[in-house]
Amino acid sequence: MGLIPPVSKKNEYVVMIQADMVSYRKKYHSQPVKKTLTITKWLNDLGVQKKVNFSKLLQESLKKELNL
Repeated sequence: MGLIPPVSKKNEYVVMIQADMVSYRKKYHSQPVKKTLTITKWLNDLGVQKKVNFSKLLQESLKKELNL
């Protein structure tokens, strides 16, 4: 990668930066989105009986699947 030439104004330069977009999205784009899904009744009944937080479980599973 070559050097970036200075901008035309005196004492001003173009500077490349690195940004963590995953962290940015977590901080600024984390409004909830309603999703509808279908699971079998017996699985739902067992989850309700065990007091599973379905929304939290889905979010955690998606993050794991997406390596986030």
